[in-house]
Amino acid sequence: MRPCYRERLCLALGALAAGILIFVLLAFGVLALAPETGAAQLFFTAGAVFSLLGGLTLAWGVLCGKRTPALSYAWACWGRTAAAGALGGVLTAMGAFLAASRVLVHLGAAAWVFFLVLELGGLLGLAGTYAAVRFRCCCKDTCG
Repeated sequence: MRPCYRERLCLALGALAAGILIFVLLAFGVLALAPETGAAQLFFTAGAVFSLLGGLTLAWGVLCGKRTPALSYAWACWGRTAAAGALGGVLTAMGAFLAASRVLVHLGAAAWVFFLVLELGGLLGLAGTYAAVRFRCCCKDTCG
């Protein structure tokens, strides 16, 4: 089994690029998100709920899964990345919900998008790695 450092680094860089893109689009007025509007409050409330649901999905999947080498390898590879994305997304959305400054709202939206990409990429990586390792172990009898 190969380590997945390169994939996690690519995911983190992609998430950073998505966050920077959102911040630039908000800063130049292509996208609009002002703290005094209800749209910002709705955006961050939905963001916190979405991140929380992703974290609960992660917890449910890991706790209900069989304790196999495939699950431990998938968790070691992607689980902490998905958990960090979920926790960061919830905390960022809650913090940005309370922000009164336009710049802080824009930074909060960019940070939330960063954590969202990190969470979704971690969840997809966890599921893909688990399935690949589980298939290889079941069909080729190479795992203990």
